[in-house]
Amino acid sequence: MPATGIRDPESRIDQICHSCNGVDKHPRHHYLDAARTYVKHMDCCAADGCPDDTCVRILAASGNAHGDELTAYVRALAPQHHVKEND
Repeated sequence: MPATGIRDPESRIDQICHSCNGVDKHPRHHYLDAARTYVKHMDCCAADGCPDDTCVRILAASGNAHGDELTAYVRALAPQHHVKEND
């Protein structure tokens, strides 16, 4: 059964963005800063000055994709892992 590190869109959960307060399933950057966890849309994080430039690089490489288009772009980059089924 194939699986990826990025959830299928149907199985993603709604999350809040700590920058714009939007709630949806779009890709987020999760990071810890001064003992606080932040969860931000990748475009919001890039605009806020992404702490490790991950969001800036992904958005630039994706042609500034947003929402479902960004989800598809990030999923296409994720390495494919295969789980062996028991015989």
